Amino acid sequence: PGTGGAARNDTASPTYPVLKSNILTASATGGHGRTALTAARMQEVLSTIRQQVGSRMAPDCLLMNYMQEATYVHLLIGNIAGGTPGNFTRKMASGNDVGVDVDTLKYGGIPIKSGQHVPKGMIIFLNLGSWSVLELGPGKWADDDGAVLSRVSGSDVYSAYYAWYMQLICKHPNANGVLCGLSLTV
Repeated sequence: PGTGGAARNDTASPTYPVLKSNILTASATGGHGRTALTAARMQEVLSTIRQQVGSRMAPDCLLMNYMQEATYVHLLIGNIAGGTPGNFTRKMASGNDVGVDVDTLKYGGIPIKSGQHVPKGMIIFLNLGSWSVLELGPGKWADDDGAVLSRVSGSDVYSAYYAWYMQLICKHPNANGVLCGLSLTV
């Protein structure tokens, strides 16, 4: 992680600034321990990215682990409801109050998506338009030995598989960012 709260940009040549990454630690002092999530630090990541690419290429999706989602909801409750969880509710069509709707969480209008496969202790700021899937070759049935079907040994079964090679690329890495070193406790 970077030090002094500065973005870490040591992965690319200064000749190609579009290839520089934006990795910030949660600790503004560059400490190595985990730090509580703050809205100010989240905004700093967004501002760093916007400074480099402008608002047109700014992140339009945030990814976090379910455990990090809990700390974000706690931050929302404390900031919006003045620390009183009962004030942070919304009405359902039936008129019943429900708590925080984690399916529609946002930060500054940017939707937040949570999942178990996002590493714990970080928030990933993505510009989805900066990512592309390239087809490296047309799909075809694999015929390693000249035959598409291969007999499964010891049974009256045949198998085959379809091979389709693709690559996920990022055209503008500096339009994305990571805030790491976040505490998982609320």
